[in-house]
Amino acid sequence: MAKKGKGEEGKAPVGEGTGRQTDKAEANDMDFNSSDGKDMRLSFFIMPIHFLKAIREEYERLSGKEKAVEMLFNVGFRCGRTMTDKMSIEKEEDIDLAETLIALWIEVGLGRLQIHEEGNGAIIIISDDSTEAMANGVVGKATCDMTRGFIVGIASTIMNKPYECHEEKCYSEGDQVCKYILKPTA
Repeated sequence: MAKKGKGEEGKAPVGEGTGRQTDKAEANDMDFNSSDGKDMRLSFFIMPIHFLKAIREEYERLSGKEKAVEMLFNVGFRCGRTMTDKMSIEKEEDIDLAETLIALWIEVGLGRLQIHEEGNGAIIIISDDSTEAMANGVVGKATCDMTRGFIVGIASTIMNKPYECHEEKCYSEGDQVCKYILKPTA
């Protein structure tokens, strides 16, 4: 019987579900550095979605509901900014923020987004599978504070200007989707 988590002798599994294995020597020779020498690896860990609910409950217990919203937003912001920095995504003349948000969302496995750009510079973001809202369940109020922060962190870093994000609809309020309005801060 094969042991779980081990590849063939002398092989290290790379990318679960890819069907590809890499020799340990090949893995050791991989270059994770960008052209300017920065380490481009991002570390992720898998956790049950209830972890997000536990974080919210603990912040609320320690600091109150209002402070918990602020802390969760700030954590999300820092995560979005750090991910964008680590991936060396920089503002370019022709960068499409909406397309970049979709690509990053998929890259980190946060689900699916639909994005519509408004004429006033606002971006409407719709998620029908918000991990954060699903973790918190239907509680009669919006709960995607970390998600909003993550979106703002990405947008502000890429565009090199401040953004704000308001949640207009939320699964946790009983809506079918979460709808975020992202716009540059006036």
